[in-house]
Amino acid sequence: MIRWPQTINASPCGSGKTLVSIAVIDALDLFPALIVCSKRVSLQWAGEFLRWLVNEPPSLRTSFTVSVLEGTTVRPFEDDYFYTLAGSKTVQIPINDLSADVIIAPYSVVDDWAETLAPLGLRVLVIDELRIRSRRTYQYYACKYLV
Repeated sequence: MIRWPQTINASPCGSGKTLVSIAVIDALDLFPALIVCSKRVSLQWAGEFLRWLVNEPPSLRTSFTVSVLEGTTVRPFEDDYFYTLAGSKTVQIPINDLSADVIIAPYSVVDDWAETLAPLGLRVLVIDELRIRSRRTYQYYACKYLV
């Protein structure tokens, strides 16, 4: 994955594809990064980034941020727009923070955000589970637009 930028990570289930993707993004300093995934796993992706790049010792990243996109348009960023992850310590994930190091966009909203995300200078696009089944979908064109 480090040598070939357009890689499909098709390892078997449970082999650590998420961790490998996070490690490559971190090793090559490919921030800001965009992760496109299903809504169901968007907070899991956020938690994994925070776990491996912030919480696990020794952490070299002190000001690392992850955000999840929600809705169809940019809302004014306010303190009450957070997801809260509970675990060994409670972490708040901001919603719609376009200045974050990692932006996670569920498939259901990526087409609404494509024009807003394009000028951000994203360094990497990870499409999780490739749920884009047809070239006729808005999600397909949104991801193609962002590449």
